[in-house]
Amino acid sequence: MRRLVEVRDGSRSLSIAPADALSVEAQLALAHLGEMRWTGTISPETFEGALASARSFGRLKWALPLKLYAFTTGRPILRGADFSSTAAIVGRRVVGGTRGPAEPVRHRVLDLIGDLSLAGGPILGHVRAAHTGHTLNHALVAKLMRDPSAWELV
Repeated sequence: MRRLVEVRDGSRSLSIAPADALSVEAQLALAHLGEMRWTGTISPETFEGALASARSFGRLKWALPLKLYAFTTGRPILRGADFSSTAAIVGRRVVGGTRGPAEPVRHRVLDLIGDLSLAGGPILGHVRAAHTGHTLNHALVAKLMRDPSAWELV
C-alpha cells in the first residue's frame, strides 16, 4: 500500500493503510449480542488458530422461512446452512454455543481475508473494519484496483 484507501456506507466503514504485514482491527455490534472486536496480524497461525473455525451467523427466525421456501420450491437457498456451518442466533444466545470468543466478528474477518484475495496477490496493509460485509469488502478491492497509484507490487 502506498496510501490510505477507504470506503464507507453509512455507519459501515473499511479502510486499508500502508503497513509491513496484513493486520486487521475489526468491530461488529449485533443488537442482542453487543459489540465485538478482533485485532491481529494475519499469518497462517492466526488464520488457522483464530479465524478458520468461525462460522457464518444469522437469526434463526430469518432462516427458517427461507429454508421452508427452498424445500417447497426446489430452489437452492441457504443450501449449506446448518448448525455445523452456521451459528444460529435466537434472542440473546447462539444455539449450541460459539466456537470461541466473538465468533461473528471473527467470521467477518475471515470473509474479509477471502474478499481481499480477489486482488490477485498478497496484500500488506493495516485494515480497519467497522460493520463490514462482502459488499463493502468488494467495494474496497474495486477501489484499490481502479487506482494503481494507491498500491504497488513488491
